[in-house]
Amino acid sequence: MLSSLSSSSSSSSSPSSSSSSSSSSPFSASSSSYSAGPAPAYDAGVGSSIDWTATPIAAVPRLPGAEHIEARDPPLHLADSTPWAHEAEATLMVQYSKLPCSVLPYAHALGEDSPSTVSKAFKKRLRAGLPLWIRGHVWACITGGVDLLRRAPTLYAAAAVRAFGSGGAGDDDLLNIPSFSAVDLSTDACLGSGYRADAAPEALIGADAAREANTVLVVLATENPDLNYVPALPRLVRLLTLFLAPASNYAVATAMIEASRSRGWYFPLSRRALALFVETFVSLAKSKAKKATKALAKVGLSLADVATPWLSSLFLGFLPTYAVLAILDAYMYEGSKILYRVGLSLLKAMTLELQGAASRVDAIAVICAKTWAIGSSAPAFAAMLKDGFGLHLQRKKFAKLASAHAAAGVDEDRFGKAVLYYRPNLSAASDLLSFEAMSLLWYWLPSRFRLHSGERIFSTATDGYLLRSLVSAAAETTRRERETVPILVLICPAAAPRTVVGLYLSRGFGSPEADPEATWLGNGESFVFCAHREPSGTPVLVHYAWDAGATSGRASFYRIDDGTLVVGHSSSGRALAVSDDFSSLLTGASATFASPPLFPGVDPGTVPDYATRTERGVEFSIGAASAVEAYALVFQPRS
Repeated sequence: MLSSLSSSSSSSSSPSSSSSSSSSSPFSASSSSYSAGPAPAYDAGVGSSIDWTATPIAAVPRLPGAEHIEARDPPLHLADSTPWAHEAEATLMVQYSKLPCSVLPYAHALGEDSPSTVSKAFKKRLRAGLPLWIRGHVWACITGGVDLLRRAPTLYAAAAVRAFGSGGAGDDDLLNIPSFSAVDLSTDACLGSGYRADAAPEALIGADAAREANTVLVVLATENPDLNYVPALPRLVRLLTLFLAPASNYAVATAMIEASRSRGWYFPLSRRALALFVETFVSLAKSKAKKATKALAKVGLSLADVATPWLSSLFLGFLPTYAVLAILDAYMYEGSKILYRVGLSLLKAMTLELQGAASRVDAIAVICAKTWAIGSSAPAFAAMLKDGFGLHLQRKKFAKLASAHAAAGVDEDRFGKAVLYYRPNLSAASDLLSFEAMSLLWYWLPSRFRLHSGERIFSTATDGYLLRSLVSAAAETTRRERETVPILVLICPAAAPRTVVGLYLSRGFGSPEADPEATWLGNGESFVFCAHREPSGTPVLVHYAWDAGATSGRASFYRIDDGTLVVGHSSSGRALAVSDDFSSLLTGASATFASPPLFPGVDPGTVPDYATRTERGVEFSIGAASAVEAYALVFQPRS
């Protein structure tokens, strides 16, 4: 049984504990990016007022079975700019002495729907929030990190030897830190303006702690070579560095990876899994945050573009640090569903402001400002969490939803229906898009074509700069296959080497199903897309499917008119117009696909330096094509 906290327990730290919390530590207040100052004390509920800012970790009673956990004193202030004292709020406190510690090491295995009253009580206490100074202990227990260390006390040391050799990590070993595809969210095309770099974990730790975190990340990457897209992982490891020594940090991260690998508990472990995770969130928002979702759709803002940075960052940088820590208390026990609850309740909390947004830009500004404001106010944050915890969400139900859509893989609206991913089998790797980006394009294909192989039938690198050569190659493939062959065309504008625009046609060039008398060819499965490669190499893809709404009335998918390929024609503009020699690329807002100009940053009201306005008024010249590729989707793999 855990002994009660008392004033004597908070003051009777051992000599070793005093040295462990000295100001020379990289984790002391002096090394924090925020100024040190008194944080409020609160009543621990055991007959005395405990000032947690004066309580070193060594003075905190050990949890039963947690003797292998090496916790440390976090900086005095983990708040942002102005410290947010939610830990002084009675509604966000938990009595540490009353935690059911006997279930802590196994709490993660009890499951969300456990009938155990102990489990329910424990969940309630975690949702109330933990004192800052015991988070390292509790998180390590409930994630299963303590179990790993109990079974293998040298877990991290052995893995580090495999990664670096017996000499340990040298400076050269830490020159290339695995990012797990985490990018600088301040450059995010949607919520970048609302990202606070000073609230990110890397801003909270000193140089020594950063080196520790980087070492843990390298070891994790070495031990888990299959993981290349887990953007939440480096952020989490850096945050854990504030509370846990490297061996314990590594054990917790490993336990969370294994729980995610076996049952998807904490975070998606691939780009595909993250996309499906986001799509599921968007589906939930349609029923749980209807008004906010409709308000975003009204101004043309994709909820997926909002949810992706939120969920992949664990809200770090978008909410103040103290707020995120309170969220993580519940997240460590209940898993990723907590992220859904927070995201949905945030949307609900800003519904009125979103309904008043007149444009996409206005809506983004509302989301960025309102998210931070909610996290900066203890009452607002507590109300938001209460609403989120009150949402009726059952993991087994939305897992069934995802599985059902994945099995069917046919009904693919752009608002979050889960579909089955396939690894594209390409005859030749694309020179314009990474394999990861091509995999995302395959996600948007009609389900019956996802098992087809991608045969590269045209490349300007080998076939020259003539549109008619591309059309001829597609027609020849159709004749050879004796059936309609879908075509995927990729175009890289010379003015923007990190951007690729393109189109997909289920009824490609030379299709035997084409009506020779038709003015426009193609069908409603056609789509256009824009892929932008971040400096880090991470692809950001957006696609625009046919707008089949009653008010659209557009079926102008494509045609070749006087040697020019025109895609998505409408009175407002053409989605894409490509000259025969690829020397001219035009893009504009298209009613056919309900698409904006297919170029990042193009605003119909402005003319960027790299573009010139045409006579249509809303179309832009994006220069010549530096490279063009075309893939035919054929049923049998071809070399």
